[in-house]
Amino acid sequence: MKPRTIGRVLALLTLFFLLAASAGPAGAGRVRYVSIAGGPVHGSLFPMAGAVARVAQKPLRAKGIRISAESSESAVANARLVGSGDYELGLLHNVIGAEALRGAEEYFREPVSNLTAVCSLAPLHVQILARKEAGIETIADLRGKRVGVGLPGSGTQVTCRHVLEAWGLDLDDLDKAVELRAAEAVANLQAGRLDAAFFTRTLGDPLVSNAAATVAVKFLPLEGPGADKLRASHPGYQAGGVEAGTYEGQDVRVPAMTVAVVLAARAELDREIVSALLESIFGNLAELGSYCPGLEGLKLEKEAAGVGLPWHGAAAGFFRDKGLLK
Repeated sequence: MKPRTIGRVLALLTLFFLLAASAGPAGAGRVRYVSIAGGPVHGSLFPMAGAVARVAQKPLRAKGIRISAESSESAVANARLVGSGDYELGLLHNVIGAEALRGAEEYFREPVSNLTAVCSLAPLHVQILARKEAGIETIADLRGKRVGVGLPGSGTQVTCRHVLEAWGLDLDDLDKAVELRAAEAVANLQAGRLDAAFFTRTLGDPLVSNAAATVAVKFLPLEGPGADKLRASHPGYQAGGVEAGTYEGQDVRVPAMTVAVVLAARAELDREIVSALLESIFGNLAELGSYCPGLEGLKLEKEAAGVGLPWHGAAAGFFRDKGLLK
């Protein structure tokens, strides 16, 4: 064989082996990328999104799936981003998921009809702090006050609007509805520029703890007819409480409401991806909790309920196999 011919054969063989190596085992050549919309980095959802992506990264990589958590504008935006296909997954409150499904005009131009649930991750408590010197004892007393209501589209502002509505108020009834991040709300409470502020966060949250430790505050109760109306209008809310001693100076249990953080997916997302993700989450609960304290109490039995969305087909099959869905 001529040297030139030998060279061509060797070049073709080299190319063949390089292509074979890059393809890997049969069916393993296609890498799929999955992103979780986690809300703003300063919010309560982003650390949870990061923990889910981190715990699932290795198991999913073995299946040719690359997963990451990305920051986004807000929990309301997450519902839109998942529905549009810009993101495969997103974290949002169950009550926001319900608003997305019905296309609530305050937040959505039209219903997000392909939004489905993968699982519930953790409860967040609606916590309303009022400076004691402001003379605020109930939600009704917020009328004419300066109140931190959370950023537009945030879970905090959505729950704030829902709570005010249940007590016969809206943002216009406040002296000032101040749209702030949680850290900014704490700073303004400390400086006396706010009379009260809404926080929808985990119990024992460091920012709420800081406010309770540095300002004389009262935690406003969510109970009675207003609470009943809230749950009737928005069934995703569940009765809960801020137990005595959760925060400095908080000596009695305060009735509260909780919402569930839901990992949502568009209905069209590949069933294999959703199944692999659920196996990764519930097969590594201790590791997941070590990455995000808000997820330490995650249990399989609890997270198959209260999602407020129809189940993704793969999620329904997963929980049905565990005996948790009919």
